[in-house]
Amino acid sequence: MSVVEHLTGDAMIRLLPRMPRSDAEAWAGPLARAADEYHIDTEGRLSMWLANLCHESAGFTRLDENLNYSAERLAQVWPRRYAVDPRAIHKRPNELAHRLAGKPDALANDVYANRMGNGPPATGDGWRFRGRYPVQLTGRENYTLAEVSTGLDLLTDPDVHLRDLDAMARISGWFWWYRGLEVHADAGDFGSVVKLWNGGTIGLDDRIAWHKRALDALGIA
Repeated sequence: MSVVEHLTGDAMIRLLPRMPRSDAEAWAGPLARAADEYHIDTEGRLSMWLANLCHESAGFTRLDENLNYSAERLAQVWPRRYAVDPRAIHKRPNELAHRLAGKPDALANDVYANRMGNGPPATGDGWRFRGRYPVQLTGRENYTLAEVSTGLDLLTDPDVHLRDLDAMARISGWFWWYRGLEVHADAGDFGSVVKLWNGGTIGLDDRIAWHKRALDALGIA
């Protein structure tokens, strides 16, 4: 029995107990097909892939990045950009933070401008290519690479795929493959998988907790 065959509706219900059973079950087929396509086919690969997807999407409930921040929260999350004094213990929001608070599209166009293949704020790239899908794919460059590899149209209207579980699962599988994460999963190096996934160790404790849940849900603990 291939390890991917452990990725059943019952396994997804065990992994996502707070999600309606029908919704959890609906993810099983698309994720299993994506895992098979992108060779996420060992215990380590599958459990680490699912763990990080669960962290990024809050257990497959957040498929579109929430950028509706208060000024105070902006100063905490991006102090170098939005705090009066980034080094202060109690960070006060600067004028820019107050202008962008409660404006998700304007915030995305500012914070994601001129990086990850995005153009300046006026292009709207930051908002158009904000984090989406369980993997939270972000930036024009990543969307373009994923489109070329998967054959999915990700540049015209990325929101279309938020209604397509198969597409979202394939994009999430592609990301794992593109980052070459199987090498580290095969070595049992979860920390390196996390670092290559998001460039750091943000949310590491939560990802570790999801990893244990994934192993238990798949029956391979």
